[in-house]
Amino acid sequence: MTTQRKKRVLIVVTKGNWGGAQRYVFDVATGLTVQGYEVSVAASRPASGSDAGLLPALEKEGIETLTLFSMGRDLSVKGDFAALRELLKIIHTKKPDILHLNSSKAGLLGTLAGQLLRVPRIIFTAHGWASEESRPLKERALFLLLHSLTVLLSHVTITVSEHTRRHLTWFPFTARKMVTIYNGVKKGTDLSRAEAWELLIKRIPVLAAHYTSYRIVSIAELHPNKGLDVALSGLAALQSVPWVWVIMGDGEEKQKFEKAIQERGLGGRVILAGRVPHAAEYLPAFDLFLLPSRKEGLPYVLLEAGSAELPVLATSVGGTPEVIRSMKNGILIDPDVPEAITGAVRIMAADPQKCKQFGRKLKERIEEDFSTESMLQGVVNAYEGV
Repeated sequence: MTTQRKKRVLIVVTKGNWGGAQRYVFDVATGLTVQGYEVSVAASRPASGSDAGLLPALEKEGIETLTLFSMGRDLSVKGDFAALRELLKIIHTKKPDILHLNSSKAGLLGTLAGQLLRVPRIIFTAHGWASEESRPLKERALFLLLHSLTVLLSHVTITVSEHTRRHLTWFPFTARKMVTIYNGVKKGTDLSRAEAWELLIKRIPVLAAHYTSYRIVSIAELHPNKGLDVALSGLAALQSVPWVWVIMGDGEEKQKFEKAIQERGLGGRVILAGRVPHAAEYLPAFDLFLLPSRKEGLPYVLLEAGSAELPVLATSVGGTPEVIRSMKNGILIDPDVPEAITGAVRIMAADPQKCKQFGRKLKERIEEDFSTESMLQGVVNAYEGV
């Protein structure tokens, strides 16, 4: 009697820092391992060192990791050719039954490499499209073409929201290759507001002076897509509410954002906490979760805020309106409008009972439609062609 071999899955993501795509890869990789798949994950390591980010987190879970040395986010003929050769070598060595690609660069190069090496099943997860970013028209057109090519070269493309799926359905032959599988999160923390606050001020002592402040939090990479500059302008104009805004995250715009904070005289009210491990545990300590993004797929942080029963103020971009029903379980505003943030925060701070109701209804929605279990089952169905 022969024992059936485990299916080999190679998951690839462009960047190995900690963000939404990486959280997805971590949850999928660890979930697949429990279900009996043999999983390897390839990604670049953060410039800050090899002891942070996705790959070390996976290694702690006993999952094999591979470092990509040539994979960069920006387009580069020389660099992308080197990255393609690197992927070809890894795929040839690992011989996966399933190649699961994440993010635009890894998606395009990975689907091409997978087709050249005849990988039986190629899956691409689109967490959002670079063609939706604020770029020159020629660049957006090029990215649209490259995105469409990626979808055509994959056997199935998973989109994390209906908005993401609809963005490419107009291109010939792409609609039938795409399926929406929402991101999912586990049950939120059981910490009370007071317990979470005590833990938070141990990590960020300066917050002890803001016990009575209206506490706002964002979990975001310091990147133009996240719209933090707009939120800063909106909050700076809010004089009637004694607010404090904690931003958990790091990124390329840190120095620029620090300068903007100082220029507005908000150094004591806007707290750049850097990357905070297990940031969702601290969410109950806050009054409001602020998501001012210019571009999103379906952000994990939104689901985590909802799971923590935290009221949410967000921009109506990407898949966010598929989670937030404005004035029913949160408030949606237009992106790039600081005045909208000013007015919405003023309204929410003035009616805490209404906000608590928003938080309860959002938590119910998250638990019903956005669980890790349903996400993982959808991914497995895509793998198996169900």
